[in-house]
Amino acid sequence: MIHVLASRLRAVAAVVVALILCASPVFAGQVEWREVPSSGEGQQWWDAGSLRLKKDGTVSVLSRYSLRQEDDRPALGTLVVMEIDCSQQLYRDKQKNGLPQFRAEWQPSGSDPLIDGVLSGVAIAGLGFGESVHLQALAAQSDLEAVALWHPRRERLDQACLEHNLPGYDDWEALLSDPRVQAVIIATPPQPRFALALQALKAGKHLLLEKPVALNAESVAELQRVAIQNRLSVAVDYEYRAVPLFMQAARMLEEGAVGTPWLVKLDWLMSSRADASRPWSWYSQREAGGGVLGALGTHAFDMLAWLIGPMRSVQGLNSVSIKERPHPSGGMAPVDAEDVSLIQMQLDWQGRSDQRVPAQVNLASVARNGRGCWLEIYGSHGSLTLGSSNQKDYVHGFGLWHTPMGEATRNIEADAEFMFPTTWSDGRVAPVARIQSWWARSIQTGSPMVPGLAEGLVSQQACDQSSIGID
Repeated sequence: MIHVLASRLRAVAAVVVALILCASPVFAGQVEWREVPSSGEGQQWWDAGSLRLKKDGTVSVLSRYSLRQEDDRPALGTLVVMEIDCSQQLYRDKQKNGLPQFRAEWQPSGSDPLIDGVLSGVAIAGLGFGESVHLQALAAQSDLEAVALWHPRRERLDQACLEHNLPGYDDWEALLSDPRVQAVIIATPPQPRFALALQALKAGKHLLLEKPVALNAESVAELQRVAIQNRLSVAVDYEYRAVPLFMQAARMLEEGAVGTPWLVKLDWLMSSRADASRPWSWYSQREAGGGVLGALGTHAFDMLAWLIGPMRSVQGLNSVSIKERPHPSGGMAPVDAEDVSLIQMQLDWQGRSDQRVPAQVNLASVARNGRGCWLEIYGSHGSLTLGSSNQKDYVHGFGLWHTPMGEATRNIEADAEFMFPTTWSDGRVAPVARIQSWWARSIQTGSPMVPGLAEGLVSQQACDQSSIGID
C-alpha cells in the first residue's frame, strides 16, 4: 500500500510540474533586474532579459516584489510572471512563485511603475525632424512613450516643452541619468550625433539614430561595437524600407519580377538648395556632415544594398555649384559641401559575387525643376520603375510600374499587408512610425534591429568612398 501511495504521489507531482512548465514561458539566460520607484507597499523589479513578445502581441516578463513590513522582519519576496497587453494597458499574473494562476483576469495597469517601466520611455534629442515627425510618430506607439526632450538651446527647448507638456534637458548627462529614459531618438544635425550616441550607449540606452549615423565609417563601427557589447538595440531611420511601394518592390524583385538585374539607375534630383539666397548653415559645411551625400546618398546606398545586394566598387564625381551663401550674421560664407554627386558602382545581385550589376546614381540638391526620386531596374525578364516627382513628401506621390518582357507596362499597388494602418497629412510620419514599431519589438525581444548599425555602416562606407575627390 505504501509503495502504491508513493507511486501515485510521484505521478501527481509530475503532473503539477508539467502544468507549471506549460503555464507560461520558461525564462533562461542572464538576469537583468531593473528597479522601479518604490511605493508605500514595497519595492518592485523586472527582469529585462526575460521580456518575450508573444504571437498575440502581448508581452510576458518576470518580475519580483517585496512587501514592506511593519517591523524589522525581512521583506517577503514574490516572483511573478506577468503578461502585459501594451495596446490596451492591461496586465495579469500568469505565475506566482512558480504556481500557475489559471483564472487570472486582465486588470488595468493604471500608473503602475513596473508596467510603465516595461514600456520604453523615449527621449527625443533634436527639435527639427525630431519634433515635427518623431514626436508625432511616437504618439501612435503602444509600447513606446515620449518622456523627455533635449536641445542645447534653452529658449528653443522651453518652447517645445511647453507645447508638448514634456520635461526638457539642455544637459546631456542629466538626460541620460533620468530613470524614465530607457531609449533615445537622436535627430540632431550630423556633427554631434556620434558623441551623443556613444555616451548614450555607454549609459545603457537603446537608440534610434537619424542618418548619416556619423561622419565616417570608423565612427559607425565604434557605435556598433559598443552597442553589441552592451546588448542594446540601435535603429537607423532608413524609412524608405518602411514605405509600402518600396516594400512591394523588394518582394517583386525577390520573386523574380525582372529576372537577373542587368542595370540599375537611380536619379534623385531635388531643388531644395537651388536658391542661392538660401542662408548658409551646417548643411553648407563638409566637416559638419552637410551636402547631398549625407542627405540623399545615405538613403540611396541603403536602398540599393537592400533591394539589389552588397556594394562593391564605388566611385564618385562631386561638385559644389553654389560656392557661397548669405551668413545669418551678415556677409557671405563659403560653401564646401557638395550639392551634386554622380556615382558609379557595382552591386552583387542577392549577394552573389558572380552576378555583378552596374549601377549609376545621380544626386543633386540644386536641380531646378528636378524630376524627384526615380529608381529604374532593368533585367533579363523585364523592368521595374519606382518613382515620384513630389519633392516635398516621400510617401505621397510614389508610383510603381512593372514591365514584364514582351508585355505592356502595369501599374502596381502595394499588397494589403504593407499598407499603413494610420496615415498623416505629412507623409513622413507613417514610415517613421513603422520604423519605431520595429525598434520597439527589437528592444522587447532582443532580436537584431533592421535597419540598424550594420546597414548604417554599409551606407556610410559608400558615402566615404563617394566623397573622395570632392572639388
